[in-house]
This record gives sequence, C-alpha cells and structure tokens, in this order.
Amino acid sequence: FEVTYPAVAGAEKSASAVTADRRHMVAVLSGTTPSALTVYRQVSDQPSIAWDAVTSFALDSQAPYHYRVKSGKATTWVAWQGEPTSGGTRTIQIRRIFPTVSPIETVTGSEGQAAGFDLAIDDQDRPCIASFKTTTTAQPNLIPFIRVHRRSATGTWEYELAASYEEEMIAKPEEVAITTRGNKIHVFDVAWAQIVFTGVTLRQSTLYHTEINAP
Repeated sequence: FEVTYPAVAGAEKSASAVTADRRHMVAVLSGTTPSALTVYRQVSDQPSIAWDAVTSFALDSQAPYHYRVKSGKATTWVAWQGEPTSGGTRTIQIRRIFPTVSPIETVTGSEGQAAGFDLAIDDQDRPCIASFKTTTTAQPNLIPFIRVHRRSATGTWEYELAASYEEEMIAKPEEVAITTRGNKIHVFDVAWAQIVFTGVTLRQSTLYHTEINAP
C-alpha cells in the first residue's frame, strides 16, 4: 500500500535515511524557492500515525544545490550545500536532527559551479563530509582535489585530507561518495579526462578510491 501522509504543499525534493531502530527519516524541500526544509520521522507502523515532524527551518535565499540525510548508531544528520559565492567557494551546512535538533554548523566546502559533496556518519556518530573542487568553466582542472572533514567529539571540524590524483592529467571530478567502516574513512569519486586522439576528443572516466585512517 502507499502512504502519502503527511502531505507537503509545494514539495520539490526529498532525501531519506534509516535509523538504527529501523525507522525512516525523510527531509523534504518545500516552498516556492523552495525556502524550507522539513524533516519527518516514522514513529509507527500504522499509516494513520506514521509520521512526526521533527523539525522545520527556513533556508538561505537560495535553495540547496545538494543535500543529504544520513544516520549513525544514535544520531541522524542533514547537510546541504548552496550555490557558490562570488568568490567561488561553497558553504556546507549541517545539522543534527535526531535524537535532538542541534544548531546549524558550517564547513568550508568545495569550489566551482558543478561541485558536490557527500555525507557519512561513522561508528562514533561523528559526521564526515567529502567535497570535490572543480572549475566554473567548461575546461577541466589540472589535478583537482577532494576535501574531507570530520566532526570531532568537541564539535569542531577536523580537516582530514586534501587528496589529489596521482596522474598529472586534465581531469574533472563528477561525483563523490564517502562511507565509514571501523576507524577507516573511504572516499570514492569518478573523474573524467579529456583526451584528444587523432583529432577526436574522447572522454575517459576513472573511479578513484582513497582510504583514510581516522582514529
């Protein structure tokens, strides 16, 4: 059966995660811009009382370019990234939404028009963010790099890594994914190289994997 409760007027996008107690958390963008992000938690298996609004808050003037919802052992976080500023940098904002709603925190994200990020929660319930740098033009970067940040136990953000590609070639990242296992942080990204062969421009993609110790 399908459950369409609660109804969200003007809903634009949604992202979800499953908590340790096997309940769903769903974040919904809504409004005309859209201008608000509302998070719902599944509190019952009964459709009539299935969802509870955990929090709802207004966003900045621009809607998130990317956003993620991820759960750890005891916490759930939502992170979003808006359009770049005039200087080219992006700010990633993150907020704990379960078991309690925390203040919004910020992390210096990647640069460029097509840049993106991903979010993971490690075994210690610390959020980890990976973002990649690219350019605002159609031309790729030389040796682009990935930033990885991890939230410490005190609430500060630790800068873990700026990983550059081994090949000094023209490459442009397209997607990044981060996950954790034990005391390891794993970052995966796909980058493409622009290669000219006998006058024909070819596009060759490569999957990269970086493993980071995070004691």
